[in-house]
Amino acid sequence: MVLTMVDFDKETIMKLANKFLLIGIIGVIQFVIMDIFIALDVFLVFAFLFDDTIRLSLDVVISLILFYILKNGLEELGTESAIDMKYYRNANRFLIFYPICSGLTIGLDFIFLLSIPSLSITYFIIIIALLILGYIGLICMGVHIYKIGGNMNKKLIVIGGIILILSPWIAGILLFFGLKDLYIDYSE
Repeated sequence: MVLTMVDFDKETIMKLANKFLLIGIIGVIQFVIMDIFIALDVFLVFAFLFDDTIRLSLDVVISLILFYILKNGLEELGTESAIDMKYYRNANRFLIFYPICSGLTIGLDFIFLLSIPSLSITYFIIIIALLILGYIGLICMGVHIYKIGGNMNKKLIVIGGIILILSPWIAGILLFFGLKDLYIDYSE
């Protein structure tokens, strides 16, 4: 079944596409920064102490934007494309753990510096549990986007939904181009 949206708000599609582009841009910046820090460390120029903190802070920003997109845009797009909303509801339930886990991971380096091993192990177990719950939400969000792309017959949206599980910033770029293509199709 190929979707035909007559009354769908094209401005909503562009806002959603721009949010995914923002995820892609932040991910590219994070990737470049990490390559620079690794190169400087390998060539023994200097070792930057807080490179993990910078990387994890950008992860928090990406996860918060993903959560915002889930709350403001994907429900509308899924409802308009007449797909089953169970994956959206599951993503809505579990994706909140993704930014929480990203935020707690920033403190992981500092917790292991403490001389209390039981606190470090407990903190690590809590982060692992939240990470599993967060990835369940991310998988559900990816499946939801995959189904939207399949229903709209847009391959970039389908591929972006699959890649969202592995690399949100690459998926953000693909989803931007897929939604931009959808916008162009419905503008004609």
